[in-house]
Amino acid sequence: MKLVRNIALSLAAAVAVAACTKAIEPPTAVASAQALAVPVGAVVTLDASQSTDPNDPAQALFFQWAFKALPAGSQARLNDPTIVNPSFTADVEGAYTVALVARNATAASGAVEVTVTAGPCGASAPTVSAAQASPENPGIGQVVQLSATVADADLDSPCEQEQALVYHWAIASLPAGSHAALNQPDALNPSFTVDLAGEYELRLVVTDSTGR
Repeated sequence: MKLVRNIALSLAAAVAVAACTKAIEPPTAVASAQALAVPVGAVVTLDASQSTDPNDPAQALFFQWAFKALPAGSQARLNDPTIVNPSFTADVEGAYTVALVARNATAASGAVEVTVTAGPCGASAPTVSAAQASPENPGIGQVVQLSATVADADLDSPCEQEQALVYHWAIASLPAGSHAALNQPDALNPSFTVDLAGEYELRLVVTDSTGR
């Protein structure tokens, strides 16, 4: 009986040791940009804030950005390649590819890339970065107000063109039997009334006065 007890203790100790030798995983780098299509002369802000450390989400990460490709003749430089949100000026037309590596105290991620394309003023299409519904969980009979965050690089510096944005909201799907309809599908903030329980899917397309 004493031998059995000794074996059990040895097995428990082995399990405890194995649990302490879990492999340390490298961080996961996520690179994005404020806009992927900009006019020449625009300041482009990059973003690494969605990068994570699977071992300890609270652990600080260190970043290293670097250009992998620049258009011919470009003199673009990152203002600080070690911060979360560096920026650069797109000084000529073409594609700017930037790579990001995220590090913690012991390991480094693989490199990930983001490409921003610069074109002449008037060549940028509007972008929709977010769409919201308020309230998000309405009851039957409630009015739901829609809104969206829309940008067009041609409207900002250095272009500052006077272009009108045109909104096209549509209800993509409704609960079976629903007759819900948008009151102003061509407005920035239309609304509809929930008439049945279920899921309402809506879509938004934005064009500018150039047809983009």
